[in-house]
Amino acid sequence: AIQTLNRALALNPKLSEAWFLRGMSYAALNHGREAVSDLSTAVRLNPKWDEAWMVLGVAQRSTGETDLAIKSFSEAIRLNSNLAAAWFDRACLYSETGNDAKSLQDLDAVLQLEPNHDEALLRHARALVHSRRDEAIENLSSILSRDRGNAEAWRLRGLCWNLTGDADRALADLNTACRLQPDNYHPWLERGRVLRTISRAEDAVSDLSKAVQLGPA
Repeated sequence: AIQTLNRALALNPKLSEAWFLRGMSYAALNHGREAVSDLSTAVRLNPKWDEAWMVLGVAQRSTGETDLAIKSFSEAIRLNSNLAAAWFDRACLYSETGNDAKSLQDLDAVLQLEPNHDEALLRHARALVHSRRDEAIENLSSILSRDRGNAEAWRLRGLCWNLTGDADRALADLNTACRLQPDNYHPWLERGRVLRTISRAEDAVSDLSKAVQLGPA
């Protein structure tokens, strides 16, 4: 494909579609720098191409150019506010750079466009665990209504139930999380904390020991 596009660009170097497609091909091969270069040319030739700006942002993110990626996603959103993927990718970058307020705003936008976007719901819930727990539980319950195997959703909902003082529901959810992800220390840690609060000391020690065993060195 790249050789074909090379020939096309040799004949017409102003063909933005060819630059875009070659950039996509480079991205698929994990050639991030080449992808960024070609996609940058595509948007320079066709600056109103929303999808090209979004894909450029993805490529820039892959090469660690966070600020430029945010700018590219922002331009894609400015051109087409219905691009849920651009909102979501920008939300992820805002979260990675510690801008939780902007990340949450972007996740709200994603969920306005795609209410069943499970990854956005999960991130949204994670951001709300300590502030708007009822909304977080609603987000997580929505995910679990479609995906009963989502261990992280069970874990987070268990954490929410525990923070609201509902130890029984917390344990039920965390039991499922531990069953689904027995090699992940997080659900064991959360369940151990719940067991400790309800004075099941022996069980709490067992779970917390398991978490220490599985956790990072």
